[in-house]
Amino acid sequence: MDIIRIPRSKIGDIGRLAFADPEVDNLAFGESDRLPPDAARTALIRAVEAGDTHYVDSRGRLSLRLALAEYLSRVHAKPVAETRIAVTASGMAAIGVAFTAILRQGDKVVIHEPEWPNLAGAALARRAEVMRLPLDEDGMGGFRLDLDRLDAALDGARVFCLNSPNNPTGWMASDAEIVAILEICRRRGVWLLSDEVYSRLSFDGRAAAPSALDHAGPEDRVIVANSVSKTWAMTGFRVGWLVLPEGERDAVGELIEATHSGVAPFAQEAALAALDCEDYVAGFRAFCAEGRAIVGAGLAGLNRVRYSAPPAGLYAFARIEGVCAQGGGGAGDRVRRGGRGAFADLLRAEPGKAGAGDGEIARWVDFVNLILTRSRYVRNMVLVMRWIRLIAATWVLAGGVAAARGVSPLPDAALTPGAINPAVREATIDATICRRGWTRTVRPPVSYTEPLKKAQIRRYGYADSRPWKYEEDHLIPLALGGSPSSPANLWPQPHLGRGQWGSFAKDRLEARMARLVCAHRLGLDEARRMIARDWISAYRRFIGNRPNNARLHGRGAGYHGGYRPYDHWHHWHHWHRRDW
Repeated sequence: MDIIRIPRSKIGDIGRLAFADPEVDNLAFGESDRLPPDAARTALIRAVEAGDTHYVDSRGRLSLRLALAEYLSRVHAKPVAETRIAVTASGMAAIGVAFTAILRQGDKVVIHEPEWPNLAGAALARRAEVMRLPLDEDGMGGFRLDLDRLDAALDGARVFCLNSPNNPTGWMASDAEIVAILEICRRRGVWLLSDEVYSRLSFDGRAAAPSALDHAGPEDRVIVANSVSKTWAMTGFRVGWLVLPEGERDAVGELIEATHSGVAPFAQEAALAALDCEDYVAGFRAFCAEGRAIVGAGLAGLNRVRYSAPPAGLYAFARIEGVCAQGGGGAGDRVRRGGRGAFADLLRAEPGKAGAGDGEIARWVDFVNLILTRSRYVRNMVLVMRWIRLIAATWVLAGGVAAARGVSPLPDAALTPGAINPAVREATIDATICRRGWTRTVRPPVSYTEPLKKAQIRRYGYADSRPWKYEEDHLIPLALGGSPSSPANLWPQPHLGRGQWGSFAKDRLEARMARLVCAHRLGLDEARRMIARDWISAYRRFIGNRPNNARLHGRGAGYHGGYRPYDHWHHWHHWHRRDW
């Protein structure tokens, strides 16, 4: 049929399976098993019994708007006027209405990832183009937003979506970062849509997480979305709100009228009552903090698990190293029941692929997202560990041979961070990496790389120590100006088999990126950053989701500008691919 279609949500798929089976405890969604505040439940029942079940002001009841203005002014640094507030039928409806107000077909929307997939879905439903900007890992299990890359990404953009505290990582922007984000958006004329639904669930002792409301003025092109769902465990009540630039609320009220005609009055009465339940908020935040501590203690010391306690939110986002690259899609869908019918929610994301699996595959495939607010399971870390072991085992069964062998297709950033050749710069590429045969002049001899490979195999702790199973690979390849001989840029990359993320698949990526750099279609520095940070994500972006790990043969296999894939049989015999 001729209707608008957006990528399927794998979270939604898991949820539908759970809803169909009463034996399942659904952990696919971000909600607690705690009841909402007593006052909110009582207010809803009282309103229904009193017959308060009819149409109301599409902008929201005045009593609720006034209470929201007082509440937001109390927990944030700047006052918020009632004239800027519109009530919506959930936080998701708030985002949808905001996009309707500011997006036009073809507009560019930038979203940092990993992200809650509904953000991109709402933008795509309005015919926008979505660009994803990955958060950087800080090397200790946490995350950060690269503001320079954000500035570049916002060139030509209409909207930047900020989700802080973030679902699913728990990353939280600092006040200084929010000020910088605002400055970039102002300078570029970009709307900032700030999703702050987890703002009260931060663990730093503040009343609320740093917010755009703390720093933006009423004249800024800033829209803040929030709801009662997370803070007061009221996900089913479907009440949210928008804080809009001064003078725009009534126009947005008309869009709400045309979209869902307002919010159920009894649900608004429940939300009004919840705003006074600060003791509940403090107790729920402490409950989340307790869950965070239990999960942290349970994950501590587990081999190949990297985790840092999140500064905010409902989730523990942990990397299970060594199982990521073999998933390829589908393994997470087979993780259906852990222990007695518990769903494990695997969040996956693919940067730059708005139409591929709703942003839930590729770069983040080796992370597992554990919810901190389910009493039965968070407090039973035996079951949580069973989930993690099940996830690892599933990836092995789905083709995760690397996990079984104790190797990873990605290097350890602490051992191999990457290093560059200072002679290769953007200004010198035509005389260096783009000149035929140049890499032969800088490639280190096998007499140097073979002993280094054996030593690094020991340092990496690979169970299989046979050197021919690995290639001593330049993480930043010679064809992109990587350092030829620095141990920081060399690592024992496993060859692996066909259809896996092995050394020959990386060869093809290096060839593609070298072509793009020498054609001035990709910046040298950007190419280096992408391949050093996560070459598998770069492969998915530039080549495709399925790795071609067949051996390369002859000149026809690679790019012929500044290098050839293999110069002579001697390098092939030693499984020492010629790095480009």
